Amino acid sequence: MLSLRKRGRVAAVVAGAGAVVGSLALAAPAFAGTSPAANNTIIGSGSATTYQVMTSLGDLFNGLPGCNMIVAAGSPQPLNYSCQAPANPNTASFGENPSNDVAMQEPPLGSSNGITQLENQAPTSTPPVPVAPSNFARSSRALKAGDLAGLNFVSYAKDGVSWFHFTEIDGKPTASANVNNLTSAQLTAIANGHVAGGITNWNQVPGGINAPILVFAAQAGSGTESTWESAVGANWALTAIKESKTGTTNHVVFENEDRQIIQATSTNSANPSSYIGNIIFLFSYGKYTVSCTTGPKVCGGTPMPGTTSSKPTKAVIGQINGVAPTTQTILCTTVGPTCPKGPFPVPRFIYNIYANSHAASDSPALLPATPATLNFVSEAGFICKPNTSVLDPVTGLSVRSEITATISGAGFIPLPSVTNEDTGVNFPATFPSTGAGSQYKQWDNPPNKPGFCMVTSTG
Repeated sequence: MLSLRKRGRVAAVVAGAGAVVGSLALAAPAFAGTSPAANNTIIGSGSATTYQVMTSLGDLFNGLPGCNMIVAAGSPQPLNYSCQAPANPNTASFGENPSNDVAMQEPPLGSSNGITQLENQAPTSTPPVPVAPSNFARSSRALKAGDLAGLNFVSYAKDGVSWFHFTEIDGKPTASANVNNLTSAQLTAIANGHVAGGITNWNQVPGGINAPILVFAAQAGSGTESTWESAVGANWALTAIKESKTGTTNHVVFENEDRQIIQATSTNSANPSSYIGNIIFLFSYGKYTVSCTTGPKVCGGTPMPGTTSSKPTKAVIGQINGVAPTTQTILCTTVGPTCPKGPFPVPRFIYNIYANSHAASDSPALLPATPATLNFVSEAGFICKPNTSVLDPVTGLSVRSEITATISGAGFIPLPSVTNEDTGVNFPATFPSTGAGSQYKQWDNPPNKPGFCMVTSTG
C-alpha cells in the first residue's frame, strides 16, 4: 500500500515538471556529504497488537500531499526533501502532512517495552540496556503505576481480551469443546493453578471433560497479557512459567497467535493434537476477528499438522460471565437494549503515547514530542481530527472515513465521536505558533466540538 500511494504522489509531481526531470538526468552529480533531512521521520515502537493498524495508518498519512519539493527548471534539485514552497492551502488535504513527514513502525517489542523505550529518549536518561530512537509508543495497555509523569495516552479505538482455546483438532472434539463460558472467578482459579483452590482440570468447569488445563501466557511486556492479568490475576503468567518448567514445552509464547503453540507442541509432545487441545490462552478480540479461521490453518495462517478441510481444526475465544466479546458489548458500559447481559468484562482501549512534559513535576528523563509527532498521533493530530471534509486526493474519499475504515479493517472498534476529549489533561498537545513546527495545522478541540480520541495523562 505504501509503495502505491507514494508512487501516486511522486508521479503527480513529476508529471507537472517533466523538463526538470530531463535536465537533471543530464547533470553530473556533485556530492559533498549528506545533510539532515528537512522533513521528519516519526518512529513508533511497542505493541504487537497495534503494529499492523499503525503501519496502515502511517501509509495513509505518508501518502497525503504536502509542500512542493521539486525546484523550477534549470535549478539544482536539493536532495534533502526540503520544501521549495509551502503546501498550497487550497490542496484538499492541506494540513494533514504539510512537510511530507514519514511515519514508520519499528518491529514490536511489546507495549510496556515500547513505553520504557520512550521514557529513555532524553540525553539525561541512563537506560540499563541499549535504546534506539522512538518518537511515540504503541500500547494496548492503559497507564499504570510506574509510568513516568508527563506521558499522554491517546486512545483511538477499543478492543477486548478473552480466553482462547481449541474446540476441535483434526475433526475431533477437544476436552474443552463444550466449554463456552467461564466466569471471572473460574478464570482467576485457573490462573491460580498449582495453588490451593486453583482449577487445573477441564472437568472442574461446566462442559469440560477430564484433561489437564494447560495455561499459556503471552510474552513479558505484552499489553494484552498485562490487560488480562489485571482482570484475572497476575498468577496467570506464573502458572504458565511453572508448567513450562515441569514439561517439555514453553508455555510463554508470542501474543495473539498460535504459531508457537502449534510448533512447540508438535515438536515436543508425543500426542500433539491431544496436548494442544488442552490449552487455554488469551487473545485480542480484534486480532482474532482478522487472523483466525477454521480449516487446515488457524490463527495467523499456521497449519495444524495432519489437519485437512474435511478434518478441520477450530479455535474460538470464549464468553466471560455469559457475555461474548462483540463490537456492541465492548462499547457498552451498562446493561441496555444492545447489551442485555451487560458489557463485556475485559474491554480495553488501544493507545499511542507521546511525551508532553511541561510541568515541573514531570520526569526530566522524558524528551518532549516533536511537533511532527504531535501532528501524527496526538489528540490534536491526524488520527484524531474530525476531518470529515478533508479529502484524500488519491481516492477521493474523506480522510476521516479512511482512518475509520483502517481501524475497523484491523479488527478494532473506532471510538465514536465524543466531546471534550482532553478534559482533565493539564497539558494537551500544542504546536508552536511561529518558527519550526508552526506549519502544522492543529485541531484545537474547543468545547463541545466532537473528536475521535480520548486522552489521559500521567502528568
